[in-house]
Amino acid sequence: MFFSSGWERTGIWCFLLGSIELLVRPAIRLARQVHLGRLRDDASDAAGRESSQDF
Repeated sequence: MFFSSGWERTGIWCFLLGSIELLVRPAIRLARQVHLGRLRDDASDAAGRESSQDF
């Protein structure tokens, strides 16, 4: 879409929307990790642990 001047605007919007979608999952994971970290009583014990559900 970037090679044709008629489709350039559509290509830019598609690229922008795709980039935003790629940021959504890491943002959700980060928010989840922060939330779970606050819920845990012993933060130093939980810092090195990961489970298969984290990914």
